Amino acid sequence: MTLLFQAEKPLQEPVRYSLVGKTKVFIGRGKAASSSEGKELRLQLDDEFVSSEHATIEKERGLWFLRDRDARNGTWVDGAEVGEYELRDGSVIEVGSSFFIFREADSLEESPSPDSELQTLNPAYSARLKSLVRIAFGTVPVVLRGESGTGKEVTAQAIHRLSGRSGLFQALNCAALPAELVEAELFGHEKGAFTGATTPRQGVIRSAQGGTLFLDEIGDLPLSQQPKLLRVLEEQTVKPVGSDKALPVDFRLVVATNRDLEAMVAAETFRGDLLARLSGFTHVIPPLRERREDLGTLIARLLQRYAGNEASRIRFTLEAARALVYYSWRLNVRELAMALRSSIELAEEGEVDVQHLPGSLTAPRPGAPDEGTVVLSRDPVRRKEQLIELLVKHEGNVTAVARVTGKARMQIHRWMREYRINPNDYRPKSEL
Repeated sequence: MTLLFQAEKPLQEPVRYSLVGKTKVFIGRGKAASSSEGKELRLQLDDEFVSSEHATIEKERGLWFLRDRDARNGTWVDGAEVGEYELRDGSVIEVGSSFFIFREADSLEESPSPDSELQTLNPAYSARLKSLVRIAFGTVPVVLRGESGTGKEVTAQAIHRLSGRSGLFQALNCAALPAELVEAELFGHEKGAFTGATTPRQGVIRSAQGGTLFLDEIGDLPLSQQPKLLRVLEEQTVKPVGSDKALPVDFRLVVATNRDLEAMVAAETFRGDLLARLSGFTHVIPPLRERREDLGTLIARLLQRYAGNEASRIRFTLEAARALVYYSWRLNVRELAMALRSSIELAEEGEVDVQHLPGSLTAPRPGAPDEGTVVLSRDPVRRKEQLIELLVKHEGNVTAVARVTGKARMQIHRWMREYRINPNDYRPKSEL
């Protein structure tokens, strides 16, 4: 289980807690600390919105249940307030202004990499990163796959750093150049090789001598240039455009794509022999929505990058924090970076609110209450008033109240007991 983000302390590094061998977790307010005794784990959060005894997580018959302990600000799971809830892998738990990701099988293994860009708090991805780190120290070509914005070039740079190669890291986006210029950019050219070639050019392959060549969007490499790249890889020589002389080269190749190269081979738009030569090791970078544990780390880094010395002043309202945590991040880390960059500039006195975030983050998400749903207040006084209003409207029908609020009947009954509301007082006399 990971404490991934605190709205009032966004620069605070996320913390992982292992539930292996545990059957009960206590969550409450206090000086930030954790203590473990036997099968119990106690978590204290430095969060003024957390109650002294806020909630428990208990394992019963192999299942984990979150239980609110009458916390003044309630306990929430996946954006809905709960009294008791059976947790699932990946559930987001909200207590006060702090957000957790629940993982039952989480263990406190050491970081898979000494490089900060190849670290994760997600247990499943951590295991895959260990393999990538081992490969990074060798010379095997690496194929990085993943959605746009997941950080494929950042990962390639980390591979280069870990490799210890003395040469430079050179990158070329195969989709960013006109097809007629790709050959010269890759292999270089001699003076006068073509119109406009007024001076010789080394090309990215020779520039990566002794280092790492990163070819982004390899699926967009023109089919006409693919056999030439294959020849370079097979013979370890490169022949500049306009030259008859093959020059020896030594570089580590890392490529990236978000396309299905195997399907392209079947469609004959990508060469199968080149794919076979590239595929020494394939690493899939998961989208941000699948490794939500890393959200807090990324937010902290991006705030420091864009706000500099002012980063420590930045806070998020609870509504803004929820938008960040629950958003699906379709464009991944790149979208997160732009959202934070703009919100920092719009925020007043360092407090980021929902109106400072892009509209896409605050639009209703799948599973969120629709326009016909009554959103109950977190303020107990106002919530009691709302429940009475709904019971009057629906003539004491608790099922109807549960339906329009999106809550379980058990939760509605729990609140009615807490506020001493009797649904019979609102039913037609003929039903009593």
